[in-house]
Amino acid sequence: MTRAERAVVLNIGSIVGIVILALGACLWFPNTWSEISRFAEYRSRLSSKQALEAQAQLVFTKTRDRVAASADTIAAKHHQLASQAWKLKPISELDEFVANLAELFSQSGVTERGLSYQSRVREPGFLTLPFQVEVEGGYEVFRKFLYLIETHPAGIFIDRLEFLSFDNERHQVRARIACLVRFTANEP
Repeated sequence: MTRAERAVVLNIGSIVGIVILALGACLWFPNTWSEISRFAEYRSRLSSKQALEAQAQLVFTKTRDRVAASADTIAAKHHQLASQAWKLKPISELDEFVANLAELFSQSGVTERGLSYQSRVREPGFLTLPFQVEVEGGYEVFRKFLYLIETHPAGIFIDRLEFLSFDNERHQVRARIACLVRFTANEP
């Protein structure tokens, strides 16, 4: 191969290489351009460092204010619970409570269909009296009855509420309610 032929082969090889590089660049350039565009978009979304810090501070302040408001609400609820009208009665008032329980039913207007006391549970410093009552009455009367139980000065705890019927033959609500009442024991 002569020197002229080698120069022609090298020129043709160079041209082919340049064409291949140009084709590769044409194929690679759109992907690169989309990546560059995407990075530019992210950069535009992210403003300066000071703006980011201001946004983070705003989020932190809002969160702190919400936490403070929640803490205030919880404190108000604790105070409300602490100052409720009921408190544990001494065990000496147990007989009076049992005697006045029927008055609670007549006060609300419900009809008592059955009242039963379970055995008393003694715990250190306390005596728990579980009882179960089956009542019947209209919806409004039943709501009044539940309100009287919930706000009773002895702090009656409703353990279970079971609706036997919502609309019986007398068009009344009939329910069975299991309750607990705690008394403080007069132990030395």
